Amino acid sequence: MFQTIVQSYAQAKYDNWQRSCERYKLLDAYDRLLDGTFYDHLPSAFYDEIDQQGKYIKIRDRRPSSQFRLPRMVGRQVARKLFAGRHRPRLRHSDDAQAGEFRKLMRDAKLLQVMADVVLMGQVGAVALTFRVDGEDDQKRVSFSLWRAKFCWPEFDKANVLAKLRLNYVTTGVHLKTMKGGGALDLDEAAFYWFIRDYTPEEEITYKPVKKDEWNPVDGFVGTEPGRTLERWDEECTEHALGFVPGVWFRNLPGGCQPDGACTFEDAIPNLIELDYTMSQLGRGVRYNAAPTTVTIGEMKSASDHMGDPTTLLQLEGGHKDEDGNTLMAGNAKLLEMAGTGIDASLKYVEELRNLSLEQICASRKDPEKMKGPLSGRAMEYLDEDFADLVMDFRSIYGDNGLVPLLRLIARAMEMTVDLGSLSLQWPRLFQPTANELGQVIPALVQAVYPGVEKIGPNATLGAAGATGEGAPPPEQKTLPGLLTLDQASKWLTLNMDIDMVEDEAETPEEQDLIEPDIPEPTHGPAPVDAPPDDPHPPDDGEVEAIAAAAAGDQHPTFGAPIKIPV
Repeated sequence: MFQTIVQSYAQAKYDNWQRSCERYKLLDAYDRLLDGTFYDHLPSAFYDEIDQQGKYIKIRDRRPSSQFRLPRMVGRQVARKLFAGRHRPRLRHSDDAQAGEFRKLMRDAKLLQVMADVVLMGQVGAVALTFRVDGEDDQKRVSFSLWRAKFCWPEFDKANVLAKLRLNYVTTGVHLKTMKGGGALDLDEAAFYWFIRDYTPEEEITYKPVKKDEWNPVDGFVGTEPGRTLERWDEECTEHALGFVPGVWFRNLPGGCQPDGACTFEDAIPNLIELDYTMSQLGRGVRYNAAPTTVTIGEMKSASDHMGDPTTLLQLEGGHKDEDGNTLMAGNAKLLEMAGTGIDASLKYVEELRNLSLEQICASRKDPEKMKGPLSGRAMEYLDEDFADLVMDFRSIYGDNGLVPLLRLIARAMEMTVDLGSLSLQWPRLFQPTANELGQVIPALVQAVYPGVEKIGPNATLGAAGATGEGAPPPEQKTLPGLLTLDQASKWLTLNMDIDMVEDEAETPEEQDLIEPDIPEPTHGPAPVDAPPDDPHPPDDGEVEAIAAAAAGDQHPTFGAPIKIPV
């Protein structure tokens, strides 16, 4: 069905070079699925059964009235999990001052918003992001341009580094005339032209517009004088002399065909199309049952004998009996209705298609309405395990191997005196620990460091040698070697609670860039940390006190008594 619809679109919309270029056809189909315009070229609505000539319209030639649009939904979810809110990564650098410069650069250029668009558009297999540095000295600023993969033709060197990026797409003459120097060109505002640009390591070359029928990316110039070449559009050319292409080519998932990666939703496309048409047919059946077809048996009276509207009131000729007493030509009217079992079976089929599509994309299949009983937070995480793995893949693709190289290129283009090798990203946990989980983890860590200790008073001091001072247990109570050192337990807790993330979120963006965080050294257990300002469910005073009490080993009604290890 996918190939059938693509071929119908190719016959209606594509030029000859587009029909012969399989890469363009495939990427364009994926783009239309992502944008929700995959069926827009079909001329008939789903409820149109016959055309103007009275011929039956096949279902595959109609636009589905109900569309799931799972590709865009999953793309938005992944983009939010990577670069939005508390899921966004934090820049880390060996030098705090240089890290502040990078964070300021990202904030001024709104780079996280740009990266969210990159992730969404890159779900088809690949996407290109180019940048330009304008201004002088302290007034330099960065601007970005996002290009769909179907408009790009990248070239790479032997080290697999982007050596050249050609951009070409068709636009109108009126749009080209609005560009710098466009008014001097002899262009027909209503005609279509090619916009062609090359990004090279030394300059950004834009060529003079060429009429749509005279050139294409596959064959070059066609139907014109031999030896014709593209002409530079000097007003739109920029020499940067950076020594590298100012842009990054993002390949989506592993696989695909060079230079593109694999499409995220490719495996689910057949089921998605089947889901759209099944849902549309199901909706058509529901509407049919609301107004079923009337079936009449017998001869209707003449129009002059009709009483009222004939669609609501029918008059049929009465029957008569033959010699044997049998009634002939008895009039009757019935409603041709559907059985409810057909709709129920269709709904089950739709649900199976939906679950299978989500499983093929590795998206979350959680449905709160289908939960049979209360589930723990850990159980909910297990249900999202495949989706979490997908997000982890994208963190490497668009973050560690995408955003970090992009920042290094921008820093080189802006001539920043920074150490590029120490730049990295720190990603937060997908699922933050709850207060109840902390209440169980912290006492367990205390027992791992100090086995056999039932309780440590609030005035005791925890150190590498053990607990000392007022409130410390007697030395003879500790009879087992610790499973963890205090330093190991502290690092484990810091890592799993995203303490570094909380410290960043507790400050405003300006404070993160201009001042060094002043975090007091803990003297007894982990200090209570205020909730970040964008936390939708900040802990109340009782929960904060409960966490602190659990850290001290005091009994608390919420968390119960401290864990005891038999000696």
